[in-house]
Amino acid sequence: MHRFIEKYWLHVLMVATVITRLPFLSTGYGADIDAWLVARSASDLWNTGVYRESRLPGYPLHEFVSAPLIGLGGAPLSNGATLVATLFAIAVWSGIIRNAGIHKKLTVMAFAFAPVVWQNSAVTLDYLWSLLFILLSFDALYRQRFILGGVALGIAAGFRPSNIAAVIPLLCLMYLQKQDLRRVALFVSTAAVVVTVAFIPLLLRYGIPGWFIATGHEMSDVLHPQAAMRWIAFFYRTIYFMGPFAALAAGYALWKKKDGIAASVRSGDPVVVSSIVGVSTFWLLFLWLPMDRAYLLPAFPFFLLLVDRVSTRRVFAVFTLLLVLSSVISFDVIDATTRRTFRPNVHAGMVLEEFILRRASLSDREAMFRAWTQPQY
Repeated sequence: MHRFIEKYWLHVLMVATVITRLPFLSTGYGADIDAWLVARSASDLWNTGVYRESRLPGYPLHEFVSAPLIGLGGAPLSNGATLVATLFAIAVWSGIIRNAGIHKKLTVMAFAFAPVVWQNSAVTLDYLWSLLFILLSFDALYRQRFILGGVALGIAAGFRPSNIAAVIPLLCLMYLQKQDLRRVALFVSTAAVVVTVAFIPLLLRYGIPGWFIATGHEMSDVLHPQAAMRWIAFFYRTIYFMGPFAALAAGYALWKKKDGIAASVRSGDPVVVSSIVGVSTFWLLFLWLPMDRAYLLPAFPFFLLLVDRVSTRRVFAVFTLLLVLSSVISFDVIDATTRRTFRPNVHAGMVLEEFILRRASLSDREAMFRAWTQPQY
């Protein structure tokens, strides 16, 4: 049995991933209302041929991909497609770790069962779709396939436009690999062409100035005007992205090896430096809009690479265990019922909470969705 698992561990992990996501496939499009907005946009596109973005700045590739899925199979098919994208992301991540990682099996397992990956791997949202193409771009550049890297990054931004920020750590990787300007230009121009093509429906409707104005107007409704509240939300949601104990374990590993990290930075280690830049880039982006922990998902592979590089096997195993446990149980400092009151408590972790919320709100959300999508006479 041990030899079988050792030989086929990735297959076993994939099967475990599918089994643990099955309960989510038929419980609506997701707990997040944005998933239902995507479903409405996709349903309208399928039934009328007219594209209307689910919300600005627009997520066109995900909405176009979702249209036939929702039109033909509803939530189970669109959620299942996200699960398939997640499995591909795990496979690509496994390939990256095979070349750049230390604790290979543990790092792949930590990715597959991290709470935010688990939570968003069977919903009608774009997070895992976009992350898949960021990983494909990183892997392509690591293997010096620049056009493929540009296409993948452009597609990632077509699914989720804010993820164009991944160009910063990817350019850092190219710089540390000592790639010439021609290859850099090839990568960037390819990505720019692909993302521009993806956003043609929105640009035709709004025009470039109008698109920026409309997006800014919609974003102004969710940006918190008080800097103090933004910092509080940033720190709280960053810590609870992994759970406080997993965050402590990762922080311990990074602090203990801070001198080694500094030496890697001075020597220009491509993996370490680009990982630090990747985490910093998406942390700064999250500080601007600290609304949902899933917004930090693009930073997670870079963070995992960094923690993997500095941890002993024992510390990384503890980190992985605590990370997975935070999916089912959360030791919180905010009251889970009000989300505003400071009160240490224990409640369902992110994944279990997602399932409970989806079950509890399913009938109301389905009624709302029917009202949205019924023909207007």
